[in-house]
Amino acid sequence: MQMYYGYAFFTKQPFNIQPSDLELNIHKSAGNPSIDAIPEKKELMAFLNENPRITVLFLPDSGRSLYLYDPSGAFASEPLERGNYFNNSDFKSESSQVMVKENSIVSKLVKENNVLIDGEYKFLRAVYSTTSAFAINQNQYDSVSLLANAQEFNGQYILKNVPKKDAHYFLNIFNRYNYETELRLSRLSNKDWIRSYILQPVVLSMVLGIVFIYFSNLISYHFLLFKRKREFLIHTLYGASFSKLALRLFKHLSTFIIGGALLGTLLGSALITLSSTRPPWHLIGSSFLIHVVLSFVLLLLAFSKQKTRERAWSVML
Repeated sequence: MQMYYGYAFFTKQPFNIQPSDLELNIHKSAGNPSIDAIPEKKELMAFLNENPRITVLFLPDSGRSLYLYDPSGAFASEPLERGNYFNNSDFKSESSQVMVKENSIVSKLVKENNVLIDGEYKFLRAVYSTTSAFAINQNQYDSVSLLANAQEFNGQYILKNVPKKDAHYFLNIFNRYNYETELRLSRLSNKDWIRSYILQPVVLSMVLGIVFIYFSNLISYHFLLFKRKREFLIHTLYGASFSKLALRLFKHLSTFIIGGALLGTLLGSALITLSSTRPPWHLIGSSFLIHVVLSFVLLLLAFSKQKTRERAWSVML
């Protein structure tokens, strides 16, 4: 499954996927292009309206909007910045309503409580938080529409609270209209899901890049302190304590560390804003603080190793 930036990735699976949920892949068969999806749409909505306990989340292959059927309120508790979650009756109608993601490009195009989504103006029902289960995905869908508004049905489906026999009936609806279908259980645990995400080539290269950057910082601090070993040794021989020397070193380098962290955070945030959406302030602040803390920890580690060598030298002297 997919993901967005931010701390919620480490605490929530996308769309609150549980081991009991079902994932379906549904695509129009080759040689049978979709000309009119109205018949399968009518049959699908009739089946769902007879089984309102089922929650369906549709991730289309194209477009910026997710599509949702959720009369039972499986996602009703997800955080909203403003507005209200869909009513039970909304899912059984074809009213053009939409929820958009906070700080997304689409959220900035709202005019008089209406927004253009996939070529259609829809009424803005709510703005959901970037920590919502709807926002945690790599595809970066930035809105949630009613399933009854979907115009085509190629993509991935997530079914919650559905017996397997009903899932097969769900698939058979599309099979009758020349779709290729695949059914599987969502059995990944949080641990396995995080591992599978990190092992993706792009993410793995980012993780290795970050490790390399901080390892380079550690080596740089080591060589910087090594060049000043004579100075530290003299201070030690005249009674300077480890804590006093460390404090003096921190004061000397704090401007460079904090300034570098601030500049890097601002530039990184600007690049993310230009490429997609503005990251939330808590993420920007967290990134800045984490970099400052890690830099001081690495500096302390390098200084501690340097002091260990100096103590040995002072004993030999």
